[in-house]
Amino acid sequence: MNREVSEAAVSKDMLDYLTRTGRKRTTGKKLLGVLEADEILLYTPLLQWYIEHGLELQAVYTTIEYQPEKILAWFVNKVTEARRMGDVDTEKVILAEVFKLIEALERPTNVSYTKDEKTVGHALRSAWLEDLTEIGDAYEITSRKRRVTIHRPFEVGITVYQLAN
Repeated sequence: MNREVSEAAVSKDMLDYLTRTGRKRTTGKKLLGVLEADEILLYTPLLQWYIEHGLELQAVYTTIEYQPEKILAWFVNKVTEARRMGDVDTEKVILAEVFKLIEALERPTNVSYTKDEKTVGHALRSAWLEDLTEIGDAYEITSRKRRVTIHRPFEVGITVYQLAN
């Protein structure tokens, strides 16, 4: 977004950087990152840093207390076990495939199968094409998704990972 920025709004660190690099401190409209946000998820160290750098907090909607422990270890073990059993026991292959699908929900690719030469030609011209495999008289087309939607708060996972010792 573009906003008017006065020199008073520029941090001392940025002013020092501008001086050091010989850049001009012009005022006026500037392309800015985020100046405001509503109902975003922040973890405490990041929130503290924002406050120290001038964030004006208007409301807290909810808090989540982080407990450093392996909370989904049982699920990870279940998925791993099912996938291994599918490799060993042919009767359990379907269960292994179901768990593969669960893991692939947020994978940023689409896989499709076709015998249509026009579809293959279109795929070959696409900037989104990842892979094309000939399977007999058909083709497996793997393409990157134009948009990936994450259905869970990945910020929590990233935060837990960053804070882990």
